[in-house]
Amino acid sequence: FMQLKVWIIMKRIVLKFGGSSLADGECISRALDITGNYKEKDHRIITVVSALGGVTNTLIELCDLAKSGDPSYKGVLNDLISRHEQIVFSLITPDLRKEALSGLSAIFHELRDTLNGLFLLHEETPRTRDLIMSSGERMSAIIFCAALRSRHVDCETCDTRDIIVTDHRYGAAKVDFTETNKRIKDRFKDSDKPSICTGFIARSKEGQTTTLGRSGSDYTASILGSALDVDEIVIWTDVDGVMTADPRITPDAFAIPNISYEDAMELSHFGAKVIFPPTMIPAMKKQIPIHIKNSFHPEQAGTIISNTGTSADFHATGIASIDHVALLRMQGSGMVGVRGISARLFDCMARHEINIILITQASSEHSICFAIDAAKSAAAVAALEETFQLEMEAGMIDNIIPENDTSIIAVVGDKMQHKPGIAAEVFSALGRQKINVKAISQGSSERNISVVIAGKDSKVAINVLHRSLFPIKEKTAVYCIGSGLVATAFIVLLKDTEMQLNGVTNSRKMLLRASGLNTEKVLAALEEKGKTAHIDQFIKTMKEDPTSRKICLDCTASKDIALRYNDILASGVSLVTPNKIANTESMDYYSLLRNTALEQRVKYRYESTVGAGLPVISTVQSMLETGDKIQRIEAILSGTLSYIFNTFSLDRSFSDTVLFAKEQGFTEPDPREDLGGMDVARKALILAREIGYELEMSDSDPEPLISEACMKAKSIDGAMSLLAKDDKKWHERLEALQKDGKVLRYIANISEGKIRIAVEEIDAQHPFDNLSGPDNIVAIYSERYPINPLVIKGAGAGAIVTASGMMGDVLRIINE
Repeated sequence: FMQLKVWIIMKRIVLKFGGSSLADGECISRALDITGNYKEKDHRIITVVSALGGVTNTLIELCDLAKSGDPSYKGVLNDLISRHEQIVFSLITPDLRKEALSGLSAIFHELRDTLNGLFLLHEETPRTRDLIMSSGERMSAIIFCAALRSRHVDCETCDTRDIIVTDHRYGAAKVDFTETNKRIKDRFKDSDKPSICTGFIARSKEGQTTTLGRSGSDYTASILGSALDVDEIVIWTDVDGVMTADPRITPDAFAIPNISYEDAMELSHFGAKVIFPPTMIPAMKKQIPIHIKNSFHPEQAGTIISNTGTSADFHATGIASIDHVALLRMQGSGMVGVRGISARLFDCMARHEINIILITQASSEHSICFAIDAAKSAAAVAALEETFQLEMEAGMIDNIIPENDTSIIAVVGDKMQHKPGIAAEVFSALGRQKINVKAISQGSSERNISVVIAGKDSKVAINVLHRSLFPIKEKTAVYCIGSGLVATAFIVLLKDTEMQLNGVTNSRKMLLRASGLNTEKVLAALEEKGKTAHIDQFIKTMKEDPTSRKICLDCTASKDIALRYNDILASGVSLVTPNKIANTESMDYYSLLRNTALEQRVKYRYESTVGAGLPVISTVQSMLETGDKIQRIEAILSGTLSYIFNTFSLDRSFSDTVLFAKEQGFTEPDPREDLGGMDVARKALILAREIGYELEMSDSDPEPLISEACMKAKSIDGAMSLLAKDDKKWHERLEALQKDGKVLRYIANISEGKIRIAVEEIDAQHPFDNLSGPDNIVAIYSERYPINPLVIKGAGAGAIVTASGMMGDVLRIINE
């Protein structure tokens, strides 16, 4: 029983650490901790190590410099040697350093001699490059083993060139599994010590050093694990597992707990770099689970690749992509019904070592469309033109014109099989983002749907598909134009909502962050860290934001911004604004905005343009939508002028009343902007258009409350002095009215296709008589309210009230 218990606990595991997990002393220490933890659990472990992070690229650079005769390679080599020696001194105890440095020195001498040969001969062979490339893993194994021994873990190195046998196809050698498996079993049959094995490298049958290709260290781990029938292969990398998408592109990507070998292979073939496709083949044959873990976050569960299938709540497993793809189309009437065309095409590409990534053929046999690496586009066209020269000269096959800047997006998943509607969901998501699909391919297993799109759309497409296929409770992305009082008030309201502020801009600076900005500090950060404002870039960022629901807020009074509303709506972003300018431009522009919003399926909301926080626009729209017919609107639409006339009395002159209103913050910095009546005229025109009157700004001619001379005065003080000259006139008018029990109100009257805006004298029977402070009031007469109007009354000015009205619009968009 005790022997059985020990056998159950004593698992044999292969660990593999990639370059990112061995980038520096701190990373290596973390990997040593992980290895030690497995040893403490009495597991029998074999550890495969890649070269230290970045070393393989440095070795490639050394090859290129040396063969080109550039003596600077010596400095690069010295830096590489110094880096390894520094890590030895930081991780390895003094009693073990000499042995480690001696092992490294032999490799340094070999490397120096080989590079010197390249430098002298100006020539490099694939065999020489593989020998140089093998140095990284050999140095890494020496350091890792010595460092582990420094932690009192008895271990030994294993140069996998002694046990993995390949052909002589340098750079991507093919493994002889019969001989390799025999050697591996012989090497480890009596060994209980942890072995630190070199990844990536092997030897040909002739004894020459070879390499196993990209991510060959993963492959090494799988080869060892398969030969020894281990319980598990654990690949330690720098991500939390196999992700639903590339986290560098898709912030919402997450690790998949369990995934089938088939799904993992599909994703890896289409660019998911977390695992190398050949890695899975030896493990899959023996049904050995491959566990992907993050050495930077070892506490994370990671992803287990096995034959148990994908455990997920979604039909799709993941999304991967291949960029820099060329799409070639071969078409012509001479292809229809002709046997062997496809065979000749495939044979032509094979002879020229050009891999076909994706292919699709029209049922008419009139055209074949296929995708290849864009770097081989010209060679492919030349080869096809040679192969099909006679057909092309006879006009049976058209000229082949490659489309080079394309990408392939692949949606992969076991659970997609026999599930109707997955393809429709993919194409609907791309269609909503206006992304054109150039070619489509779906495997007969129904595990993969691949589309070819323009390369520039790749990132947006991946994000859009991820949001559609892996729906999560997402925040509404908000972008704010303006940083004044209204913007400040609105940002405060965002604090406790599910909305996320992704961008802010003013006329000088802009600040953008896809993960969201801190609403409490954003305006200070805008001034300190903001980049130069560029509205085109701001709109482009909104358009490319993958969030399905995006809302832009224009908190300015800028005409320049108002004239960009169509661009904002056309980019697929809803718009909320208190800016009256856009809705009072020409009727053509007014109509264009609504048509664009309709076409793009976004919302254009502007409640705050008329009554700040009052529900004026929404009430009018609701009445019309339910079949009521509005006959007339009377309204006091200026909180400033309402305050002035509610405060004006025989005890205070008109000019003093205006100055007092200015001091209280109820007017614009220059009160003439209010007293000219244009603000009311714009609001009245907006209401008139809402009820169906096709009027222009010239049809809304307000009665000004100041003289032309006052309006043209060069300074505010000068204007106020001129305004005082009319005080006697205003006093006499008010005195006469009070005798009759009347008051003055600045009223907009909209009826019979016309707008009239003027100071009116009203009595106590009028609904506007009891107005106070800066309140606005709107009386709507309709077929349903012919005598007693529907009245909307309340504060019609102020940043907080305006921001509240905008928030109401935003919430309506979210809830629709």
